[in-house]
Amino acid sequence: MENIMTITGIIILTAVCITIVSSIRGLFNKSRSVGCALAGALTMMAALPGALHAWGEGQSIPWTSAYLILALVGAGSIFRQLMLHKQEQRML
Repeated sequence: MENIMTITGIIILTAVCITIVSSIRGLFNKSRSVGCALAGALTMMAALPGALHAWGEGQSIPWTSAYLILALVGAGSIFRQLMLHKQEQRML
């Protein structure tokens, strides 16, 4: 049973890391990507409750700031992907 929990933890950690990296990639990607926008949305949806919990439970400024920075990265990724979509529509 212990190995199953370890494997599950590794899978979840890998998925979280891929989501965060995809969200950061969405900030610098020169072409639009639905995957980057979805990763940004997932990052934002996970980071905002994390920031609220970090502040509400322990008034931890470092963890609250880290979660809020991740939420801003997610929001920025979504915004950037939407702006690239609008630019492509104008060119057509």
